[in-house]
Amino acid sequence: MSMKSREHYSSPNGDRWLLCHDTDTQRVFIKHEPNARSGGHVSEMAVGTFLSRGPLNPEHQALLRLITTLTDGDVHTTVPRERAPHLDRAYESIIREAEPRTLHRLRAA
Repeated sequence: MSMKSREHYSSPNGDRWLLCHDTDTQRVFIKHEPNARSGGHVSEMAVGTFLSRGPLNPEHQALLRLITTLTDGDVHTTVPRERAPHLDRAYESIIREAEPRTLHRLRAA
């Protein structure tokens, strides 16, 4: 498995959230690496699931800001293929998974 990841948030208590892309399967997901004191059990979830559960916490806000920068601030615009070919697939995956509430959060970011 070939994976690219980018940390989008690190909490004061040491938890980390990463936006990950498995380049073999084109799967885009969130990886949560909790601090050692909370057990340190790493978990993965779909981006749409991550964005649509619970209140809008700092880790959600950070991901929404990152997504917005990848789409030049317009949720309806995909990044041109010549600029970053893998982002089109990742962005489409995110939108496909997202629930209406998630899309509202993305537009407001």
